[in-house]
Amino acid sequence: AIFHGHDEMVLQYAENLAKEMDLAFTPREIPFGTKEDALETSASLGENRYIIRKGHGFVSVGGSVDEAGDYSLLVHTRALEMAKTPNSP
Repeated sequence: AIFHGHDEMVLQYAENLAKEMDLAFTPREIPFGTKEDALETSASLGENRYIIRKGHGFVSVGGSVDEAGDYSLLVHTRALEMAKTPNSP
């Protein structure tokens, strides 16, 4: 299963989330829906189960809808926790 979403909290803390949770992260913004976008997203995702697409959103993959969705919620929840922490970017 594949989830794609636009989570402003995840985007706000993208670099910290990627480092802390060992998530894939596209290194630059790419126009959405282009072949270049698809190729860079898949190359950056690699064997990971979650990727933050800089300036756009996320993709979460799993063996089931529940698995992909639960992981999306886990990352979102961590972003919310970061927002409550003083001195978070």
